Amino acid sequence: MPAPTQNEIIRFIAEHVGEDTAIAVWKEFEGTQLYIPRFPRRFDPKQDYILQHFNGSNHRDIAKKLDITVRQLQKRLNKPSKPTQFSLF
Repeated sequence: MPAPTQNEIIRFIAEHVGEDTAIAVWKEFEGTQLYIPRFPRRFDPKQDYILQHFNGSNHRDIAKKLDITVRQLQKRLNKPSKPTQFSLF
């Protein structure tokens, strides 16, 4: 998916926040490339349950409780947490 152009971003701001705000943003950042970062993924209750209840030998019990396969459980256990700028605050 290609990155949105500046005009698309200004149009998005105008639709969701208002034209006055879009005009103010456009005047402030005219000629510069705007970038709006994505928010991190939302809370995953299954991942949280796995991290709280896994003791090294209860793969099958947790997989059965969460209705996932043991392989999916292993993938979730080996999944590295990606640090984001939000984790700095």
